[in-house]
Amino acid sequence: MYRQAIATAAAARGWSVRWYDRAGVFRDAAAALGRDDVDDVLQAMGRAIGPPWQAIHKLAAAAALAATSRPASRFARAPASRSSRRR
Repeated sequence: MYRQAIATAAAARGWSVRWYDRAGVFRDAAAALGRDDVDDVLQAMGRAIGPPWQAIHKLAAAAALAATSRPASRFARAPASRSSRRR
């Protein structure tokens, strides 16, 4: 619900909103770069940026890279929640 509220507010301001699938974001980032794998790119980013470079930072970087290859949604719509997927 928090992510949906932030996305709705961002969209209301005219900002691009992109949702990603956590399970496929690294694959999508690699595809956006035309590569089979994105690990070496993320490692290089981490070395250049320096500590702290943690898993959450890698995930955010991968999501940003993946977003470069997909059009933004003009209307913020959250992906289905886990609880609604179980039904």
